[in-house]
Amino acid sequence: MLDQHGNRDFTAVVPGTKLVGDITYLKTGSGWLYLATVIVLATRMVVGWSMSSNMRTQLIIDAMTMARTHGRLATDGAIFHSDYAEESVKPSMGNHPLWFRGLEPIPRLNVFAISVNRAVEACLRQAARWLLR
Repeated sequence: MLDQHGNRDFTAVVPGTKLVGDITYLKTGSGWLYLATVIVLATRMVVGWSMSSNMRTQLIIDAMTMARTHGRLATDGAIFHSDYAEESVKPSMGNHPLWFRGLEPIPRLNVFAISVNRAVEACLRQAARWLLR
């Protein structure tokens, strides 16, 4: 998120007004899985996630819908910050109800979401070690 001076602003006082997300690739014994996450900046909670064997727009829609379903989004003016390819995601979601609720995507600068994904990847590597022993 950028403030009025163009500086990064990853602070949020009101839960559900600023969210970040990312997609990470997880290598498994049977192929790749893709994990999309939605994180509320004010609480640092993962409030939506979706996992799939393909990286299609539905993966992102499912993660954001989970966040909305559980009442984790502000009813108006929420900002969703990610590095999803805006040119490929926004056109296919242009008529999706999430856009009509004021959820506006802002691509790039999602450092916070990436750190969550790194933690998930580290846990999977650790789990794989135990499975091999």
